[in-house]
Amino acid sequence: LFVMQKYGVWRVVLFCLIFALFARFFGVYLLLHNYVSLFTGTTTPVFNTIFCRIDDFVLGMGLAYLYIDKPRLSALWWYLVGFASLFLGFWLHDLSQGVLPLIVQPVTNTLINIGFFSLVAIMLCRPVVLWRWTIENPVLQMIGLMSYSIFVWHGVAIAPLDATLDAWHFVRYIVLVFALSWIT
Repeated sequence: LFVMQKYGVWRVVLFCLIFALFARFFGVYLLLHNYVSLFTGTTTPVFNTIFCRIDDFVLGMGLAYLYIDKPRLSALWWYLVGFASLFLGFWLHDLSQGVLPLIVQPVTNTLINIGFFSLVAIMLCRPVVLWRWTIENPVLQMIGLMSYSIFVWHGVAIAPLDATLDAWHFVRYIVLVFALSWIT
């Protein structure tokens, strides 16, 4: 926040997007050269560090700034960027699960972040009735407040409750994660 005050919100957002992208590329390099041992064969241990996820937090700060500033945004442009970026990001992510090399995954994270940022930005700055209801919904706001706790607790709860086993295990997992997140 201090850096944003000194250099401007959008410079810091852009810097963090680029920094996180390079951090994820470095993480893939470490994985490919076996400097990091993986417990699942995925990029999760590398991509969940603060260096690789700083763009998630800073983009959220950028959204808060947009919400306060309320600039005039061209809805069509933001929807196009949002949906195109999400489509391309998820498509490349799926292809990186066997067709494309692992080195593509850092780009997929950035594209997905930009896609969600664009769509939420247009919801915040040009709210139509549905978006306004979504943003002002107290249940969804509480889930937003709990989002970091949900992120932390889901890893603790998923293995012992075996959430992928069946619907009953999944429901127990969801209830436990949300209860722990609400408490914390």
